[in-house]
Amino acid sequence: MVGLKVAVIGGGIVGAEILRNASPGLFEITLIEPKRQIECQALFPEYLAGTIEIEDIRAPLKPFCDRIGAEFVNEHAIRLEKNIVICNKSQVEYDLAIIATGAVQNYFGVLGADKTFSVNSLEGTMKARDFLESRKPDKIAIIGAGLTGIEIACNLMESMDASIYLVETKTRMLPQFSENISCLIEKMLSEKGVKSLASTKVLEIKEDRIELSDGKCIECEMAIW
Repeated sequence: MVGLKVAVIGGGIVGAEILRNASPGLFEITLIEPKRQIECQALFPEYLAGTIEIEDIRAPLKPFCDRIGAEFVNEHAIRLEKNIVICNKSQVEYDLAIIATGAVQNYFGVLGADKTFSVNSLEGTMKARDFLESRKPDKIAIIGAGLTGIEIACNLMESMDASIYLVETKTRMLPQFSENISCLIEKMLSEKGVKSLASTKVLEIKEDRIELSDGKCIECEMAIW
């Protein structure tokens, strides 16, 4: 019996988990990913703070695919045509295509936001860590108090001597969780010395400060989106 041909586009955590949990023999799986390694985005805040190193957050994809019997196509997926994934060098036939490419940074039209540091990619996180280690900023602003923003704030407070500001447009930190969780998080942040600013909309980000919609500003040497 010929297995169902499955093309998994994207070799991040989701793509790897799909491969790892697929039943052997039932599927012929091809992983399409332009990078040679998997990168654990959940550990980017720890890498940024210097508590782990690069080898702790990435691993080669080819041996992983070989071990579970999947084919690895180290290319960019460009488009889908009927039952074919068109890649930059080859084509992959499929019965089922799963797109697990992740997301790109959204700056929501905020002026200057595209010049901030980011932990959305390994390249961006490495650039941010280089800045932290070389410049050792005294004031750091983190825009966004979701899971990643909270993790960055806590890790930086534990690894360096700096004033940390955490800015959130919505009415509380970690707004996607319950109010009880938000209260616990805000208490923890306060105990760690993080200055939390909820209901605070960023208007523009400049080289040495963040301007807010209420006319106030936060002076900082580094802004992380």
